[in-house]
Amino acid sequence: MNNRTLISVIIPSYNRADTVGETIESILAQKVDADIEIVIGDDCSTDNTR
Repeated sequence: MNNRTLISVIIPSYNRADTVGETIESILAQKVDADIEIVIGDDCSTDNTR
């Protein structure tokens, strides 16, 4: 069993192809002593967000 802390980051998104990559990189650049889970909820974007 893994006893490490888990930080969940939820990103709601709609037509954010221009910024979603930068957002993910920013989250992953954080220095934390924990596992990070990123959940992106895309609301049927019409651009390349997916």
